[in-house]
Parts: sequence; structure tokens; C-alpha cells
Amino acid sequence: MKTSTFALAVVLCCLFAPEIHAQPNPAVTHKELLWHLDGTGKQIPVQGDAAWAKRRALILQGMQEAMGPLPPRDNLPAFDMQTANETTGDGYRRLTISFVAQGADRIPADLYLPDAAATAKPHSLPAVIALHPTGAQGKRIVAGEGPRPNRQYAVELAQRGYVVIAPDYPSFGDYAYDFQQDDYVSGTMKGIFNHMRCVDLLQTEIKGVDPQRIGVIGHSLGGHNAMFLGAFDERVKVIVSSCGWTPFHDYYDGNIKGWTSDRYMPLLMTKFDLDPDKVPFDFYEVVGALAPRAFFSSSPLDDSNFAVAGVRKAIPKAKEVYDLLNAGPNLKVVYPHCEHDFPTETRETAYAFIDTALGHTPTNELNYAAELPRIKPLEPAAALQAFQVAEGFEIHLTAAEPLITDPVAMSFDERGRLYVVEMKDYSEQEHDKLGQVRLLEDTDNDGSFDKSTIFADGLSWPTAVICSKEGVFVAAAPDILFLKDTDGDLKADQRDVVFTGFGRSNIQGLLNSLSWGIDNRIHGATSSSGGLVKRSDAADSEAINLRGRDFSFDPLKLDLRAEAGGAQHGLSFGDFGRKFVCSNSDHAQYVIYDDRYLANNKFLVAPPSRVSIAADGGQAPVFRSSPIEPWRIVRTRLRVSGEVKGPVEGGGKPAGYFTGATGITIFRGDAWGEEYQGTAFIGDVGSNIVHRKQLTPKGVSYQASRIDKNSEFVRSSDIWFRPAQFANAPDGCLHILDMYRETIEHPKSLPPEIKQHLDLTSGRDRGRLYRVSKTGSEVRVGVDLSHSTAAELVALLSHSNSWHRETAARLLHERSAGFNDLTALLSQHAKTGVRPQGRLHALYLLSSLNLLTVEHTAAAFNDTSPEVVEHALKLAEPFMNETSIKLPADLGNQPRIALQLAFSAAYLPQDKRLAAVTNVLMNQELGRDAWIRTAALSALPTGAGQVFSNIAGDSESPDQQVLLALVELIARQNQPDDLAMLLTGVPQLSQRQPESSAILVQTLLRHRPELSPKLADVVTSILASARITATSADNGLSQRAAAIQSLSLSKFETEQAILSELLSQQQPAEIQTAALAVLGGYGVSATDLILERWKQLSPDLRLQAESILFSRPQSTAKLFALMESNEIPLSQVSVAQLNVATKSKDANLQQRANQLLQKTTSVVDPATAQEYRAALKLPGNVTEGRNVFRKHCVACHRLENLGSELGPNLATMKNRGAEAILFNVLDPNREVNPQYLLYTVLTTAGQTFSGMLRNETPTSLTLVRALDKSDTVLRSDIEDLASTGLSLMPADLYKAIPPEQFSSLVAYLLSVE
Repeated sequence: MKTSTFALAVVLCCLFAPEIHAQPNPAVTHKELLWHLDGTGKQIPVQGDAAWAKRRALILQGMQEAMGPLPPRDNLPAFDMQTANETTGDGYRRLTISFVAQGADRIPADLYLPDAAATAKPHSLPAVIALHPTGAQGKRIVAGEGPRPNRQYAVELAQRGYVVIAPDYPSFGDYAYDFQQDDYVSGTMKGIFNHMRCVDLLQTEIKGVDPQRIGVIGHSLGGHNAMFLGAFDERVKVIVSSCGWTPFHDYYDGNIKGWTSDRYMPLLMTKFDLDPDKVPFDFYEVVGALAPRAFFSSSPLDDSNFAVAGVRKAIPKAKEVYDLLNAGPNLKVVYPHCEHDFPTETRETAYAFIDTALGHTPTNELNYAAELPRIKPLEPAAALQAFQVAEGFEIHLTAAEPLITDPVAMSFDERGRLYVVEMKDYSEQEHDKLGQVRLLEDTDNDGSFDKSTIFADGLSWPTAVICSKEGVFVAAAPDILFLKDTDGDLKADQRDVVFTGFGRSNIQGLLNSLSWGIDNRIHGATSSSGGLVKRSDAADSEAINLRGRDFSFDPLKLDLRAEAGGAQHGLSFGDFGRKFVCSNSDHAQYVIYDDRYLANNKFLVAPPSRVSIAADGGQAPVFRSSPIEPWRIVRTRLRVSGEVKGPVEGGGKPAGYFTGATGITIFRGDAWGEEYQGTAFIGDVGSNIVHRKQLTPKGVSYQASRIDKNSEFVRSSDIWFRPAQFANAPDGCLHILDMYRETIEHPKSLPPEIKQHLDLTSGRDRGRLYRVSKTGSEVRVGVDLSHSTAAELVALLSHSNSWHRETAARLLHERSAGFNDLTALLSQHAKTGVRPQGRLHALYLLSSLNLLTVEHTAAAFNDTSPEVVEHALKLAEPFMNETSIKLPADLGNQPRIALQLAFSAAYLPQDKRLAAVTNVLMNQELGRDAWIRTAALSALPTGAGQVFSNIAGDSESPDQQVLLALVELIARQNQPDDLAMLLTGVPQLSQRQPESSAILVQTLLRHRPELSPKLADVVTSILASARITATSADNGLSQRAAAIQSLSLSKFETEQAILSELLSQQQPAEIQTAALAVLGGYGVSATDLILERWKQLSPDLRLQAESILFSRPQSTAKLFALMESNEIPLSQVSVAQLNVATKSKDANLQQRANQLLQKTTSVVDPATAQEYRAALKLPGNVTEGRNVFRKHCVACHRLENLGSELGPNLATMKNRGAEAILFNVLDPNREVNPQYLLYTVLTTAGQTFSGMLRNETPTSLTLVRALDKSDTVLRSDIEDLASTGLSLMPADLYKAIPPEQFSSLVAYLLSVE
């Protein structure tokens, strides 16, 4: 900059800054606005308007020391406004103008005139100066023509009825400017002068503008320029700044170099040494200088330019000034949950603030259209270029529109033709019946489809298809239809409704994934809509309830039955009938057992049949290459801010994790090589990826582990790529069905503010089908099995490609009546088939065709494949009563065989049944497996007492879990013979193992207290030993804890003194935990002692005590009394438990719980949230974090082999980042995955249990809570079951972890591999 011609003589009494003095600014503490120092260093308080005017003058003086003096504003030149261009917008005209600033310097600007300006009366319209952020486009950024959304406030205000002027800042847009050649000390002061000229122009040159109703708005660069203009020009009545400021000490931790270019304030470097302490003004003062006029600041929580922490410090100081001037409501700050942005809902709030300040009624309301641009599709060739495929593979397009549109399911027939279901009525055209089935053919055998025929149409929401009986079964809720072409024109002229009653309440929860099972039945996923389903030709028959279950049917017999499963969208079988399913985020699940076996024993408490198996957790990270859809970003932001309802997924992250898992498929083709067979593939339609996992056996289940590190098997940068389903194809490759839609989302999950700008039908005229093959490989074409003989089809049962095996099995099953010598062919193949898969197919065909004999299964028991042996046990169940049957005896290390043997044993004669069950349970490794143990118990509707005697008497150290399960079952069944054996066996066992037998006695007497006299001697002996062991510190903690548990056999009055001692603070936590558990079992009588010791209990122990006190109304009432008298602080009792109490059957307790809830606050105040968020920037100490975890988190989470696996997988949280961890701790009830909701159960005995619903079976349910505590309740004992809608995680957990410790906790969580 050249030497200023006016810097030597600052105007002392300028019209708009009358208190400015061209002399050194006396010492001022910039953050203290209501006093300053005089020349002697004396503090001068600011009291009243006049005193504030002097303090304000000092602020402006300090700003000019840093920016240079404001030029004189007398003798200003004429504007000479020139219009270069004019355009018309929606509700406004935009004039591209320029006008004189000084001398030859002209200011380029856009002038927006609302439609109302044409007929406006003089001085009737409000006006706003719209200052742009940094960017080459300058003023056009605020027209919405910049590189980022949410900056179009000039246009939006014009549409709202404001006259708007948007000038270019020097050096941006059309304003070529050389800062080295002007008369200004800083670009900032040049900007201030120019913006004041905009005010001049509005007041004097624009007809209709009310000179008393002018405001200014800006973002980033424009945000602080708006504040600077407001400070120097009191004609501006309202100032809006977005992402525009923070005190200098908080700007990049005091590194203010970013303020020092010629464009801004170079003196901050050259004169004030980049030292915030030397700069003669600060933003505390700038905000204060705006008072009493209206000031609105949007300061996002994640703004990396202008730290929100500084804003939070400055605003309270500025408010002191506003309050002094009786203008408190004129100061407003919002803290949106976003980065350096000016989101739509924040702009709307800002505009409303301007409306109020300027007395304006808007002519148009803001919407989210600008943030929700339409995304254009790619044509097929371009879409192929958008893919990234794992090394060694390539992707080929085999069909595209118009051959297929909106494909969601597919099935190859025996001729290699492909039937495709098209769901053109997704998602809201429920009644339009736009769905179709197409038949695709590859007529030239080049590997791509070239002919397409509409096989059937007029379907509503079709979702699945499978070839059968020379036609297809099609799922279109509420029906399953059979469609067939009987006249050869490739169009279905036979159309029968086979089953009806499937639910259709959820467009994304409809029945799906019709699949051929190894049992020669068609299986399907019912999904979340459930259904009461029956044969359509049997209207009077009883419907089958498929809520939470899947289904299957024989295509010949049409005999529908319920199956274990119950996931959302996706079902696939492995080579040996292993069933895998998926749901939304929980993308890899396995069905361990057929839950029909549970009907063999109605008193059985069983673990779930369907389990999650993903090693990286349900909501695992995904590595998409596509941009995040704008609607996801906006919706997440609105949910986080509370502007709209809905779960805040991903800890406030709109993407980057599984949200729409679909179509899980186990690859069983032969074109890639055997090493790839058994790999699981899952699509995520929301992330535009195909994910793959390696399946590894783990006991009776599997573990699914990510294969592609920081990438995906297939991913596309095209957000239209929607991989909905997959198929193992005739060519041995994996085929991907791409629905190719602009938006995939449940319409009810889209807030109206967003949905109105989306076209949920966009893409229903498009669709793609791809084949993934090994790079450079040739693929099999021209496959046709339709004319194969029985011998040829039987041989194909052992083909290397699963499609050949399953198609051959299907044809043999459906055409069996027309084949000769089928029994012999299948019998031979069952023995000599080259692949175990083929031998197994042969056995199941013999079974489904009623040709299986005991000799077939006997031979299969000796098969070299453990999978064949396992299934042979299942197939042999009809022959279990035959004397010739001989079951496998050596189970070895074969948990799956043991599981099936235990289930199938239910069909053996009594002696063999009990021997088989004993054999399984005597193997301690097998007996410790909850599913194998359950299978064994399912085979004991009678005889459990004998099995107990066998194990307790014949084993030197019988497994306690097995014995406990048997005692529990015997007690529930209440069969005299079994109880008699128990009463004989337990005393004998107690002599050998007094400590382990104590829990058995407790369990028995808990269910059958009437047996107490018969066990009196045993109890006396156990108690005598337990008292000594429990109170002796010389014994180990686990030994003492077991002994304490034995005290539950006694009465509270007898053991009160001992338990009181064991509950003291001097005792280890494990001992106190055990003592509390026993006290909880005593019921109301122990309440006073628990409450007496409440203050001495650790947070974990209080959680345990809470569960006890809230389980019985009398105990709850005593706790409430102490809370109401403040003897127990409200903060020490979880909000979740109080919410449970609001649903109590006791009206008085309901009322008191609600009153207590009103006194609590579970919402973290913004200042506290920011304090913790700031802590995330600290380095954190991993070792200290581990200690924090062990102190506060192990009750519900497990890491490094420590803690309880109750809460979400922390590996998943790690992948979502530090911010997500913080979000879930500060507000655990904002985002509660349904599987972690807190439920309450009221029993018929009046007891209340609460916890997470871990397991539901046909006979029982299990609630789990902190510290691995659980309660299992038989359905017959339940009076009421209800969800609280809350998380089990305490809402105030953060209060126990100071911010600095929280940073270490996060560091630890992010460090664990």
C-alpha cells in the first residue's frame, strides 16, 4: 500500500463516529467492556448510555489503529450508478451495477429488487447489504453460484421481499484491485468504506427503500465484514454474521497470521507482531460496539476457522452491554451442529431475526431446495467407468434399461434365462400396480442379455421371484403368486394366488429373498412387516403367525411352515444349508438352529437362534467412493439440532457405516476358484457398495471378518448405484442386480422439509445388471438343463457350481414322477457322489420324495464329511424309534454334529434319548456352549432328573453350567420323578462340592420353596461353610463371592449382620457386588440396609442397587422418600429407572416418579457440551483412558478381555470417531438402536425387572443389565412387557468423567485394535 494521503489527519468528529480521537488509545482490557483504564491506570466503570458511548469510541479508535483511519465522509462524490446487465429470477430482478466509491474507483455489485419494488411506496421496503465469503466468484457466491451450497442469502432475502445489494469485496469477483496502490492502511478498512457507500446508495438512490430499515448479512469473510460495517455505521439496524468471528486468542490458538494479508489487516503483523495481546481491539469489543442494535451470530460447533469456544467466552461479556442498554433480546447466538457452513435452518432463523428487527413480513418462506440439488444419472457406459473393483476382478454390464427397469430380485431358470422382478412402484405408488416380471434371454450366447419380455405386470410392490415348475413364484405382499406361460408366448397366462396374508406396512420390510433350500423347499424372509399367512384356497384354515419368523414351503405340496430367522432383507444358504441373513446396519447374521425344536420342551429357556456375526459390529464402517447424498447431510443435521424428529444415526455422521444392508449372498460359484467359495457378499444400497466378508467357523456359529482393508469389493462413485440383490449364476460368477435409483429411503424417514424436494420415483425407468468375473477370464455360456435325463441331473448334484447343483435338485424334486430308477440313482449318489454337497442333495431328495430309509442314514453317519453326518442326524429323525439305528458316539471336536444330535435325540426312545443327551452334556467343552446345552435340554420333556444323576454321579467335576441348567429345567417342569432324583443327587454332590452345589440348591428352592424341609440338612451345612468362607479375607475373591451367594438360602434377619459387614467400603468391589445380589433376593426386608449404605456405594454398585430398589413397589417408595427429602441426590439415580417408574401399576409411584423427573435435567447444556468437545482436541493419555474405562465403562462394554458385552461393539464406535463417542455419552437417548432399548417386565407376582431385551424365544425372554446381570422370565409369568424408549446407558454418565479424563478415554478407545 502506498502512503496514505489521509492517514495524517484522522477526522475527529466524523458524522457516523463522533467520538473517535486521533490519539493513542488508553489501555483497555478488551474482554472487559464495562470498564476501561484512564491515563493514570485507574479503572473507570461504564454506567449508563453516555459512559458507554465513550467506551465505544475507544473501541472504534482501537479498530482504526489496526485497520487504518476511516476516510473522511464529507464531500462524497456522486454515485454515477451504471447498469451492465439485468436478469429476472423467481420473485425478483437482479441488476448488475457499478457505482463510484472514490475518485475513479468503482464498486461492482448486484442489486436485487423484489417484485414488490415495482409498486412500492416511497420508503416502504427494508434493505440488506449481503456480503460474500472468500471466493473468486465474489458477489455471485451469495447468488448461489459459488462452489458450495448454503451461501445464496442474497437471492433468498430478495425472494423474501428485501431490496438487497451484494457488492464485490476488493480483489474478488469483478472487482480488480491493487492493494499496493491505494490510500488505505488495510483492505479491511477499504471494505468498510465501500460497504458504507452501499448504505449511502440504498438510502438515497434506490426508490422504495426505507432508510431507517437497513441491515447487513455475511458469511465468513462477509461475516466479520458485516460486524465491522455495523460497528462503524450506526445506520445499520441489524447485523447477521455467520462463521465470521472469534476472539483473536481463540483464532487458531492465537495464531493470527491469517488476518494479516494486504486484503485484511497487515498491521497485525508489521506493527503488532502477531501478538493478540498487542492488537488494539478484539471481537469482544466489536460485538459490544453493535449494541443496542440487533446482532445475530451463527457460530457452528465444528467451525475449524472461528473456534466456537471463543464465541462462548465473548457473548456473555457482550450481553453485559446489551443489558446495560436494555436491549438484551437484541443479542442472539445459535450454535448449529455443522462445520464452517450457513445451513438452511440457521439461515431461516437469521432471516426471521432480520424480519423482527426491521419490522418486515416476509413474502416467501425459505426451503431446503438449494441444499438438495438433483443428482443426474450416468448412462450405462459412464456408470461402468465409475466402478472400483477389488484387484483381480472385473465388472461387466449384462443388461440395462430399457431391457430392465427397477430390478429388485432375480432367478435363473433351467435354460439359463433370467426372470427379474421390477419394483417400479417403489416407494409410494402402493396402489398403482406398476410392478412387473421380465424374462431376459441371451440369444447369441455372448454373456449379455439382448432380449427382454414382460412376463407379467400389474403387480403391487413385488419383491422376490424363484423359478419352479416351469413357471415362477413371485412375492408381492400380501401374496405369493405362481405365474406360468402355458402357450409359449413368454407371457404368464396362469396366475394363481398361492399364499396370502403377508404384511405390507413397511415398504422396506416386505417379504423377500425366495431361495431354494437344501431340503427342497422354497424359503423366504418374512421381514419386519410379518404376517398371518395361509393358503389362499384354505380360507377357513388357521393362519400361521410369521412375526419374527421366516417361512418355507414345498412347491409341490404348498405346505407353508414357519422357520427361524426374522431379519429384514436378505437370505442366503451356504453349501450345507447354513442360513445367513441381514438387516439394515446388522449386515451379517447367522441362524444357528431350527427353532421348531423348542416346541419339544415348553419350559426351555433358549438363547436366540439368529445372531450377529460381523467381527466389526453391526453398524460397521464402509468405504464408499460416492459423495454423500445431500439429503442425508441435511437430515442428519436437522435431527442433531432437534429441528426434526428421528434417530440421530452414526453419532451425527450422515454416512460411512452400514445403513441399508441388503441381499446377503454366500458365493458358491466355480468361476473364481475354490478359495473364494463361502465368501459372504452384502450390498449397502445407501453407500453404493458391495461388501465382502470371510466366514470362519466359531463353535456352532461363524465369525464374519472384513476382507478389503479401507476399501470395498465393488464401489461406485455414482450414488445411483443401488446393489439390491445378488445371484450365483449358471456361469459360476456373482451377478449384481442394481435398482439404479436416485433416492433409496423409506418415505416416512424423510422429513417433509426434505421430501418435498426429492423425486422418489426418479429412476423407475432405469436399471442395471452386472457380472463380476476374474480379470481376463472366459465365462460359461449357453447352459440349458431343461432336457437333462435323471442320470444327468443326479450327476449334476456334485457339480462344482452351486447353480447347477440346486437347479438339478429342483428339477429332480419337481419331475420325480416322470423319472425311472430315481431311487437307485439317488441312493448310489448319496454314497459315492464326488462332493459332499452332492451326497447331501441326494439324501434330501430321497427324503423329500419319501424314498429315504434307515439304511441311507446309517451309511451317511459314516460319511467322511461332518456336514453330511450332521444332516443325516436330522434326516434320521423319522427312524429314531427303530432298534437298528446307531447314532454317532464320538463327537470329538464337532460342535455342529453335537448340536444336531442333541436336537434330534428328542425323537429317540427314552433310554437312548437320555443316553445321547448325557453323552453330549458330559463333554464339558460342548456343554459350556449355550446353544448345544439348549439343544440337549430341548430333548428332555421328561427324564431330566436321570440325566442330572448321570452327570452328577459319574463325573468327578461336572460342569456347573450344565447342572444349573438341568436344575432350572427340573424345577420348572415340576415332575415328581425328576424332583426325587434331584433331591437325592444334590445332597450327594454337596458332600463332594459344597460350594458349587449351593447355587443348585438356591435355584431349586427359588422355584420350589416347598422343598426346603427336604433339603434342610444340606442347607444348614452349606450355610455354615459359607459364613466362614465369605468373611475370611484369606480366601480368594471368587471363592468368597460364591460363598456369599450361598447366603441367599438363609433369611435376611439371620444374615443381616454378615451382609452389612460385607457391604462396607473396606470390602473389595466383587464382595460388595455379591452381597448386594443376595440382599436383592431377600426382597423388601433388605431395603433399609441397601438405602443405609447408598452413599458409600460406587457408581457401578448404585446401578445394581437401583435395579433392586426399583424391582418392588415398597422398595421404590422408600427410595423416592429419600430423594424427595434430598437425602439421596436426584443425580445419583438414573433417569431411565425413573421413567420405568412412571409406568408403575401403583398410581402414587407414577405421580412421584413424574414429579422427580421434572426436577431432573437430562439435556446437557451447550456450555458443558462445548467444554467436552474442546477436550477432544487434547492429546489424551491412553493409560489413563484405560483406567477410566475400567472404572466407568466395564459394566456394559468389553475391551481387551475386560468388561461385559452388553452395549454396542466399541470397535464400531471407534470407526465412527471421537465426535460420535462424545455424542453418545452426552446424549445417549438421542440415538438408541432398538436392540439397546431399556424394557420393563411386570410379573404376575408383582415384581418389576428392567434391562435390554437380549433374547426372545417361544417360551421365555431374557433381560440383561449392567455388570452381566440378567433375568429370564417365562412368558407364562409375564403380566406386562413394555419399552421405555430409552437407552440403558445412564444419561448423566459424563458427570463422573471430567473433560480431561474424557479426552484420555477417547484416546484409549481409538487406540484399541
